[in-house]
Amino acid sequence: MSIQRIFKFFTTILFWLYPIFLTIVVLSLTSRYQEYHDLGVNMGANNAFLMFFVGPILLISLYFIAWLSFVCLEKVLPQRKNLYKLLTLSVVTICAGMVFLYKTYPFNPHSERPPGLSLFFKYYIEQNF
Repeated sequence: MSIQRIFKFFTTILFWLYPIFLTIVVLSLTSRYQEYHDLGVNMGANNAFLMFFVGPILLISLYFIAWLSFVCLEKVLPQRKNLYKLLTLSVVTICAGMVFLYKTYPFNPHSERPPGLSLFFKYYIEQNF
């Protein structure tokens, strides 16, 4: 078994497991965004809604995007490694996640914190790391 076949096998596995990781990251970001701007009823209700309704829909849509990018890039770049496909999947899903996050949860005018994604990411990093 050559190294190229092993690399292709592991990148294919990583490619199909990557939406699970992205779903967890997006749900975590959304939960912290709701907490940051004091949106929703309470954290228990917000997180239950995210976990039981948004999470499965997001996971299904990310798997659809993964499959679509896999098929499209297989036709465009048949000789390329799966790493390019993984990179394309990452860029597309991160952009889609940011649009979802920013459009779904607008700024709360009663929030004590200023609007802006850069300030939110600074808060997110301080709270989680």
